[in-house]
Amino acid sequence: MNPSNYSPAMGYQQNRVVSGKVRVEFLCDLCQQLLCRPLQCVCGHQFCTCCIDQWLEQESRCPYDCMTIHAPDHLLPPKVRLVQKMNTLVLKCAYAGSGCAVNLPLPDVPLHEKECMYALVRCEYCNVKVSKRQLTAHHSVCRKRPAHQQRCNSEV
Repeated sequence: MNPSNYSPAMGYQQNRVVSGKVRVEFLCDLCQQLLCRPLQCVCGHQFCTCCIDQWLEQESRCPYDCMTIHAPDHLLPPKVRLVQKMNTLVLKCAYAGSGCAVNLPLPDVPLHEKECMYALVRCEYCNVKVSKRQLTAHHSVCRKRPAHQQRCNSEV
């Protein structure tokens, strides 16, 4: 596999940065997005954890062919100064397009996005995707919800 053919973007999209300067050293050497849970190879290349994990499922060498990677021995946490610089970035929520207006420091992004009320979830009854904030309203009209089916059957 050639790194230039690598397509999944696992890092944070650069256009989400609302405050701070994106530097080249903040980018994953595979997906070219802002590093997400960064790891650094002994050779110096930096990757998102998800990107390098996916790469290593098919390959055993650094994507730039400079060395064999025996994870986790050859994958280290990034340098503290890099993390400190990256942590000054402020990003908009990944669900901004769905209405979330929250901007937050990079370290706070994962927890917020996990709990964001604008995140899409699947209805457990009909499998339709709705935002977390709309799920209760959806359940009240979901035709595949057992309580709704009983109510409909008793009205007949």
